[in-house]
Amino acid sequence: MSTLALGLLDVGPVEMLVLAIAAIMLFGGDLPDIARRAGQIVGRLRSAATDLTREIDMPSDLNRLPDPDDAMHRPPPTSPPPPTPPAHPTDQPPPPPL
Repeated sequence: MSTLALGLLDVGPVEMLVLAIAAIMLFGGDLPDIARRAGQIVGRLRSAATDLTREIDMPSDLNRLPDPDDAMHRPPPTSPPPPTPPAHPTDQPPPPPL
């Protein structure tokens, strides 16, 4: 525990010793397993808190979407004009008679 947490709880070394003895008497041989599970739960909670903080700080994808009102006032896209066919000799008028 940090000194800040100990200061907030006003738990001194004597109280910590009494709590440790009471925990050993209550839980006995299961105390290491209980401590391991408590550590895993604390780790999961910290991980979830970190993920939540990242999710909140991450810019929203909604900010990147175009404004739907803006799209309504924009003219529809125009298609390019069709390409002109190449000129063929058959498209030209016949030469004048001689």
